[in-house]
Amino acid sequence: MAPIVITFVTGNAGKLRTAREHLSPLGIKVEQARLDLDEIQSLDVQSVAMHKAWQAYRVLGRPLIIEDSGFGIDELDGFPGPMVKHTLSAIGARGIARLADLTSSRTCRFTSFLVYIDSHGVPRVFTSPAGTCTVAAEPVVPVTDGAWSELWNVVIPDDCSAPLSALPRDEASRLAEQWKQESVFRQFGDWLRARSPRSQHAEPDRLRSRELTFDFPADRIADRPRPAGTDRLLVIDRHSGSISHRMFADLPGILPPGALLVVNNSAVVRAALRRAPDDGTYLHVTAPFRDDLSDVEVLCPWKPKPGTTITIRGGRFHVEDAPEPGRDLRRGQIIPDDPGITMLGAFLQHHGEVPIPIYVNAKRDPDAADAIDYQNVYASVPGSVACATAGLHLTDPVLKALGEAGHDLAEVTLHIGYGTWKSLSAEFVDQHDMDAEECEIPRDALARIRAAKRTGQPIVAVGTSSVRTLETFADEILTGADDEALRQATRLYISPGYQFRVVDHMITNFAYPQTPIMAMTTAFTGSFGLLRTAYETAVEHGGYQFLTYGDAMLLR
Repeated sequence: MAPIVITFVTGNAGKLRTAREHLSPLGIKVEQARLDLDEIQSLDVQSVAMHKAWQAYRVLGRPLIIEDSGFGIDELDGFPGPMVKHTLSAIGARGIARLADLTSSRTCRFTSFLVYIDSHGVPRVFTSPAGTCTVAAEPVVPVTDGAWSELWNVVIPDDCSAPLSALPRDEASRLAEQWKQESVFRQFGDWLRARSPRSQHAEPDRLRSRELTFDFPADRIADRPRPAGTDRLLVIDRHSGSISHRMFADLPGILPPGALLVVNNSAVVRAALRRAPDDGTYLHVTAPFRDDLSDVEVLCPWKPKPGTTITIRGGRFHVEDAPEPGRDLRRGQIIPDDPGITMLGAFLQHHGEVPIPIYVNAKRDPDAADAIDYQNVYASVPGSVACATAGLHLTDPVLKALGEAGHDLAEVTLHIGYGTWKSLSAEFVDQHDMDAEECEIPRDALARIRAAKRTGQPIVAVGTSSVRTLETFADEILTGADDEALRQATRLYISPGYQFRVVDHMITNFAYPQTPIMAMTTAFTGSFGLLRTAYETAVEHGGYQFLTYGDAMLLR
C-alpha cells in the first residue's frame, strides 16, 4: 500500500528529522518544502503558525503542515514566547541562561503547534502539552544530532539531568519514546490515518465516515463564480448509472416536463467577525438568532483555549467554553467597543462580513463582490451563516428560461447553520447526530408541493437544504390536510439507506468530503461508488470547478 504523502513547510533540519521519525511508522511520508514566509508580529504562537500556513497554501496549493514552537520563562511572563527565534539570534543560549538568572526557579515551558491545511484549504490545529523544563546555568556543548535550535543546549526537561542536546543515552531514549507518542506530529498522524479511506472495513455492511472522502485538485476549487451563463452541469442517472456533461443553462430542457423546483430562500447574514489586526482569519458566528452578546457561538479554526480574549473588528470576543471537544466551536461573549451596541444582530450589521468558506478565504481575501456572489438571487429571509450554494446557478436568466419552459418554482426556508457542513466525527456514517436547524414551508409553497405529489409532477430540490426541508415534513406533505405553514427545528440526518418520500430529483454542488452533505448525496445517488465515479469523471473531464463557487450536479 502506497504511503500517505504530506508536505512539511520548514527550513529546520531538526524539525524535519523529527517529523519523519514520528510519522514514518504511521505510513506517512514527509516531503520538505522551503518557502520564505512572513511572520506576523503576534504574542500568540498559534496565530503565527496559522498565518504561515495560509501563506504556504496560497503558494503551494496542496495539503501541507506548518509547525511553530514557543518557549517562555514562567517568571518573565512567558518571555520570549513566539519571539524565541529572534531572541536566540540576538542573545544566544547563553543570553537565555542570563535571563533565567533573574528568576528564582528558572522554570520554563515549551509549546508546539502544528497547522494542517487540507487539499481544500481547510485548516486544523494540533497542540502539544506545555512541557515544563528548567533553564540550565550555562549552555552545554551538544553531543546529539537533530536539535531544533540552540535552546536544546540550555533547556533541561523535567526528570532529566542535562539539557536536551547532552542527555545521557538512557534519558534520551526514554524522552524520545515519550515524545514520539505525544508530539504534534504524532497527533496529526493518528488523526490523518484515521480519516484515510485506505483502511480495511471492520464491518463491510456499514459505511465508514472516512470513506466519504475525495480530494479535489486544489487548482480546480473555485474561489470565484464563473462568468454568467458558463456554469457546467454533471448529470447522473442514478438508475442506469450513466453520466453526461452539460451546461447549467441547458437545465430547462433536461428536466422532465412541468417540474416543480423547490429552492431555499434563506439569506446569508454577515456572520464573519474578522480579527484585528487582520491576519487573514475570522470568527464564524453559528447561531445568529441568539441576540444575547453574552452567549455567542463561533467557529475558531485555531481552537483558542477558554479564557482567551480575541480582538475583533468592533470589539473583543472572550472565550468561555469549548462545548465540543476537538472541534472548532467556541462559546463566549462579545464585548463591543461601542457600548451602544447591545444585541448580536446589531453587532453583526455594523462589523460582520460575508462568511465566505474558509477554503476560499485560504486562497484570497473577501471583497465587495462576495456580498453579491455569495447570495442567491431569490434569498429574502435572513438567517443562514452559509449559502445554499446549489442555488447560485439559478441566475435571473436561468429562472426566466425555466418559467418559459413550463417549470414552476416554490420557496421554502432552512437557515443553514454549522450542522450542515460539520464533519462526520463518528466512526460510521450512520452514527452522526445532526444539529438542529430552523426550517419552514409557507402556505402557498405547501399547497403547490402537495399538488405536485398528488398529480405526479416531478419535484426537483435545489440543494441539500431544500431536500432536508421537504423530507422533514414528508408526513404533513403526503397525508396532512392542514393548510397552515409548517415550521420546526429539524434534526433530520439523511445517510445511505434513507428512503426519499418527497424529492424526485436533486441539484447540488460537488459536496465537501466527510460531511452530512456528502452523506445525503451518497444516499440519493444510491451508492458512494457511483458518486465517486461521477467525481472522478468530472476531474478527468478537465472543465469542472468544485465546491462553493464551483459547478453543479443533477441527480435524477
